[in-house]
Amino acid sequence: MKTRQIAAGAVALTAAVGMTVTATTGPARAADRTVRLTNSGRASIAVHDKLVDRGAVASHTLMHLSLQVPLRNERIRQDLLRKGAVISPQQYDRLFAASPADLRKVAAWATDHGLRVTATDATSGAVQVTGTAAAINKAFRITLRTAHAEGRTGIVPDNAPAVPASLGISGVSGLSTLGRSAVRPQQQLQVRREPVARHTLGSQQTAAAANNQYCSKYWGQNLAVTAHKYAKMSNYQCPLSPQQAVKIYGMSGAANATPSLGILLWGDDPNALTNANVLSGAYGYPKLTKYSKLVAKPNARMVDCEDGSSEQNLDVQSTHDIAPKAAIRYYGAASCYFVDTTAMLAKAVAEHKVTTVSMSFGAPEKFQDASDLSQFNRVAAQAALTGISVIVCSMDSGDYSTDPDVGARTVAFPASSPFVTAVGGTAVGLTSSGGRGFTLGWASRYWDQPNAGNLTGIKRVYGGHNSIGAGGGVSAKFAQPAWQRGKVTGTTTKRAMPDVAALADPVTGLAIAYGPSTAEISIGGGTSQATPLVAAMVGVSKSITKRQVGNAAPYFYKLAGSSAIRDVTGPTGTYGAWFGTWDNGDQVIVGVGDKPDSLTVAKAWDDITGVGEPTGQGFLTGFGR
Repeated sequence: MKTRQIAAGAVALTAAVGMTVTATTGPARAADRTVRLTNSGRASIAVHDKLVDRGAVASHTLMHLSLQVPLRNERIRQDLLRKGAVISPQQYDRLFAASPADLRKVAAWATDHGLRVTATDATSGAVQVTGTAAAINKAFRITLRTAHAEGRTGIVPDNAPAVPASLGISGVSGLSTLGRSAVRPQQQLQVRREPVARHTLGSQQTAAAANNQYCSKYWGQNLAVTAHKYAKMSNYQCPLSPQQAVKIYGMSGAANATPSLGILLWGDDPNALTNANVLSGAYGYPKLTKYSKLVAKPNARMVDCEDGSSEQNLDVQSTHDIAPKAAIRYYGAASCYFVDTTAMLAKAVAEHKVTTVSMSFGAPEKFQDASDLSQFNRVAAQAALTGISVIVCSMDSGDYSTDPDVGARTVAFPASSPFVTAVGGTAVGLTSSGGRGFTLGWASRYWDQPNAGNLTGIKRVYGGHNSIGAGGGVSAKFAQPAWQRGKVTGTTTKRAMPDVAALADPVTGLAIAYGPSTAEISIGGGTSQATPLVAAMVGVSKSITKRQVGNAAPYFYKLAGSSAIRDVTGPTGTYGAWFGTWDNGDQVIVGVGDKPDSLTVAKAWDDITGVGEPTGQGFLTGFGR
């Protein structure tokens, strides 16, 4: 390659990723210049102007970073992505993998500057390193600080990292920890079922007397309160069996499909397979027989992460409900930090053993720095180009404005990425014959009702971190993809979400075994439940039709308005549920589908349910055309 071509490429890269170039005086060579990677610094975080400094990070603090090396033939890659093309992993590597020489050069520089190289990945263009805060400060000419903003505390650099221009590094992911992921598994409610002779889970039950606290087999069967906040009230529904999940989605055609489906989280519950088969045994459902996993050794930052075991059980069992003969592969990242979950996604894409990857986690987009976004998007785009559909939950905090930990409108990442399918949520009430009585967008108002017999003193309250409803809205970071133009509302220029939805409201949730006994079967919920349901439906369809589909999102919009997608339109403010008691003994009342913030359901696309719910054989055979 000629020198002038290298220089031209460097100029184009600088403009693309956002760099500030500092040159020495006199006849400087590339090696004598440094660039500050503005996409990896403090200023690339949307809330940077609200950060309150809490002091320098201890010098011995261990950090895990990903140094991003440019891929080859970027123009061709972008063109293929716009066309929705799918190529083989081998073709992807030949066309786009980073130069081995570039990787070696970056790895050598990192080692020379006191960092330990833990992995290099040509396909995703990443050099993974670890190092102490002291070594990182020196290597990148920054100072790592502890900072706080809008309910979050984490590490942020005081400046954009500086690197030699000759290395070609386009970003450093992991310098900021404000945006680490969270899971939002539903609180495990002790389900109260009606006492019947020779009772077995899932058996038909006779109607109970009024004014009791038993779960309802269908909407309106039982009710603990006599004073009604809403017109159509019920105790929460008994957890839906796998067979009921199949029925309400018309997925009987999935029974014999054998897709390979991935689930990505962090850590690992060694009892996940056992628990899944406890649920299957309780309901007479086929057992899960094909389960494997790839789990990274937890690193030092795992202590900052929520326990993911409940979420893992929820994801595995929801997937198995829809696709009982699927091979499920679980990917456990080293921690909940995006640098680690993205690294595990890269491994899942590289080994190419699954056709979908379900990811039930996320964080408010405004806390992410641009390098975390770009590194994830690079891997998600690789998945799309090689025929793997990445399906991500929209989280459970609505537009975040009523979440006390955030308190302002934003959307969740990575669901806001244009290379994934973002999944919102619904509530599904059953009739006495087991069919759908209503389908609403998952949006909840929680109330404290002091007296079961009257509404005196009833007040609206915050129900908890996963109580608000499906996430949605407009991304501040990503441009609107072509497949959304003219089909979404609220924006004409930015990525809107979600794209699609499935059962999420815990008031109408699935049965999930959170432990190795039937006594630990409780209610699942959240968009983290909806996401594996959708991923399983997508994977089953791909298995049946043999169509090559990467990013699934555009195909949901193609099906919108057909019988393959159930449009969700409301009503709102009509249905309410008794959902137990508060610690003070007052009644927990939930407005089901009752608008708590700016998000609302509407005909066609909306910011709670996207284009609607996939449904029936029409979806299984029609998806991907």
